[in-house]
Amino acid sequence: MVLQLIKDNLGVRPVYIARTSGSYVQALGLEPYALVQGLAVKIQPSAIIATKDTLVAEGTGHIDVVRTRALWNSYGAPQAMIRRGDWVDRPSIGIPLMYIGTAFMLGQVAEQRGETKEAERMRRSAVDLAEGTRTLDYFVAPSEQRAPAETGDARRQNSVPVRP
Repeated sequence: MVLQLIKDNLGVRPVYIARTSGSYVQALGLEPYALVQGLAVKIQPSAIIATKDTLVAEGTGHIDVVRTRALWNSYGAPQAMIRRGDWVDRPSIGIPLMYIGTAFMLGQVAEQRGETKEAERMRRSAVDLAEGTRTLDYFVAPSEQRAPAETGDARRQNSVPVRP
């Protein structure tokens, strides 16, 4: 049914699948037609071809770099999460994790494009988000986490949970 809906609408209107839907795109066999744009995947009528602005990121697929960056830079959620200093709704922890993964992904494609400063800025954003939402332990082992004094931000002291 979903494939029929996509077939009926491609070329008529854009078709998007949320990246939060897990492996839905893969399960439907749509990877060759899937273009990541921010937190969504746009299904294209023909297979995606890599260009300087459409890169392949390992484990993610084709990324519309220009659109994803524009969405990242215009949306205030990442900075709001950092300012809040916590993500109190643990059942929806996938939301900040999706933003963190997106920041790392943008860092990866910036590195591929030779944009070293942008790559570092995005990696820094990812780590700031992970610290600000208390999810750093999802990405690094407790022994690899920075000590509070290294963060330069007393507000975040003791904010990163450490698994026993």
